[in-house]
Amino acid sequence: MLESSTLNLKPVFVLLFVTIGPIKTIVPFLTLSAGNDVKFRTKLALGATIASSLIVLLLFVVGSLIVQKWGISFDAITLTGGIVLFLLSLQVMIKTGETTIEKTDNLSMGMLISRLIIPTIISPAGVTAILALSVISQDNQNFSRMILYLLLLIMLLNMISMLLAKKLLSLFTVAGLRVIGWVFAVLQASLGIQIILNTLRRLNILAIQ
Repeated sequence: MLESSTLNLKPVFVLLFVTIGPIKTIVPFLTLSAGNDVKFRTKLALGATIASSLIVLLLFVVGSLIVQKWGISFDAITLTGGIVLFLLSLQVMIKTGETTIEKTDNLSMGMLISRLIIPTIISPAGVTAILALSVISQDNQNFSRMILYLLLLIMLLNMISMLLAKKLLSLFTVAGLRVIGWVFAVLQASLGIQIILNTLRRLNILAIQ
């Protein structure tokens, strides 16, 4: 995964779904919109979707330029990405207590959207993944365009999950969503390890298998 020589959309979709996908948005969205009507929840979901879409698209477009400006190599960004993916997923897996949420009664819509976007929708792991994908696809316009489509698809899935959050919560329950979150954390950790191994093999630090 994340090999510049193997441009495959399947692992890209998995990577984006795990890092910036809808699974982790449901409970935070319901918490931030608690006590409000459908109109308010819809406005919050649409606002968060539009803002997060603009951020991820901008990050993808300028990501390779930022990396080049700082003189960071492809191997450095992928190795960093693998480490970040692993550490953040490990944090999720070992965190067994309830998440404490501050009261949001007096927060404006803009503040609620901001809290929903970062770090729920756009996580550090997601930023790392987008930067790496930006570097990989910079010389392939077709692949770059397909990644842009995938980013928009993931944002659309996020919006749908927020609009259907109550139904999804009643279907899976909080405990069920937590288990699903752990499963995706394991997948994210595995992706991180795989990216690290691929980078080390490419650098001839590990034997290629």
